[in-house]
Amino acid sequence: VFLPQNGGFAITWQEDPEGLRSGQGAGPGEGWSGATTNHGSDIWYTYIAMNEFAEVNATASTDINASVPLYNFADPVRITDNARCSDVNESKQYCAEVCQLYIAPETTSENSKGTNVCVTGEVDALGTYAPDSVSAILDGDTGASRPAMKLLKTDKGQVITYLAYEETKGLSDSNSADQGSTDTNISLEGKSVYMEMFPFKEPVTISSGNIVNTPLADGTYQNARRVVLVNQVDACEVNNYTVGILYKEGNETRGGSSDMFVRLSTGLNADLSNSVWSQPANVSSNTAYLIEDNGTTTDTNWTEANLHDLATQNTDENTFSPRGFMRGDNVFIGYEYTPNWAKTEQGNVPNNFYLHRKVAGNTDIFSGWQLPQDISKISGKKVSTLDPAILPTPPAIANSTVPGFANSAAGVIFMAYGTFDMTTGQELDLYYTRSTDGGVTWSYYVNDQNASVNSILASVQDVEEKEVQAMGTPDGSSLMTAWLQESEENSSAPEHFKGLDSWTGRVDFNATK
Repeated sequence: VFLPQNGGFAITWQEDPEGLRSGQGAGPGEGWSGATTNHGSDIWYTYIAMNEFAEVNATASTDINASVPLYNFADPVRITDNARCSDVNESKQYCAEVCQLYIAPETTSENSKGTNVCVTGEVDALGTYAPDSVSAILDGDTGASRPAMKLLKTDKGQVITYLAYEETKGLSDSNSADQGSTDTNISLEGKSVYMEMFPFKEPVTISSGNIVNTPLADGTYQNARRVVLVNQVDACEVNNYTVGILYKEGNETRGGSSDMFVRLSTGLNADLSNSVWSQPANVSSNTAYLIEDNGTTTDTNWTEANLHDLATQNTDENTFSPRGFMRGDNVFIGYEYTPNWAKTEQGNVPNNFYLHRKVAGNTDIFSGWQLPQDISKISGKKVSTLDPAILPTPPAIANSTVPGFANSAAGVIFMAYGTFDMTTGQELDLYYTRSTDGGVTWSYYVNDQNASVNSILASVQDVEEKEVQAMGTPDGSSLMTAWLQESEENSSAPEHFKGLDSWTGRVDFNATK
């Protein structure tokens, strides 16, 4: 993540002690997203300030006549506390720093092999050692994955790191080779979402984190994962929304039912004292409620009351691909949605990409949301959406001489996505659309079947187009894209389309002033 003007670069990643672990691919994709971790996987962080990044060591030389940086990135620090500490490995520096005492582990735990485990001064929201525990126990039974990070500035110009991640609950029998391999107990299995907030150059270390998803009435937590930080496009006042946390949550593991939840924060003073987080709002519940015989869905009966729904209230729905951004007090949340996940897995009901907008000029999380909008408009049974991107126009660059960059059209939003064949899993074509009125209406054309559809970005017979990345010019006049194209050796496509290559494209519109 990069933030200029007194900021710098920050990098975060997950480290699995046994290397990247394959998932089972129960959701979309091949199962190599890093979501399935071995015990002890931690999130790490490093940074370099902008003024240090630009400095060059004038006295150093290399064999390739390249410049040598004067400063390195800061020593990486372990953010999470998932690595194991026991009384036989006090030589680990982080154990010596955080362990306050050692206690005998539970007899059912793998840690009962003759050693005691570390207790820290941190409060563990899940109580991963015992239900009545409030102290973090470093027994190595949890694993963190898929970090998300943003750099923001306070009202005094201080750079703050927002870091979120998902982490296994660590409540199941540790002897099990894989959590959830038998009879799922969601109160013990699955994940929770955590976040940290700290000055850019003063990261927390060996922390239990701050839990984001909230417990049910009985005190247990559902399965929350796929966290995304929703950031402001433009600079904002401290009383406006500063950042949001978007994640999916449900009472299933591995590809089952879920809803999309968002929490929004206001306030970002230099001392971090007034950062206030809202309650979670369910932005996907009841997005569409009826499946017709041809596989399409009707308009929704959604109301603002659905923002209070628990994910358990409709276990047919499922969501993927959280996306979002904010401009002032306008919030734009996107997600892929199916009203019936079982029929989608059978290839009979497609996912579609929906946009849910909050446009009220206030900071009440449960007010101002409009009806969810189906942007991708796929009907039928065998084609579904994949890898969507929803893109605001970036801020203007003052005094820029590059066409399209001197002025910003805040009302322009782009959307691009891929499609795939639900029967074969083969990826198909790429599409795009654009709104010029802040997401109220979108550009479509009527095809031969008299249906409103999106414009084609890339479509070559017998070639897979996928993994689209995109950005627009500040004035909204152009959409720049990059994607992968792949074909089999026996493909009927022209020769220059064969193999695996990266492609780029540009779509020009009339400039929006």
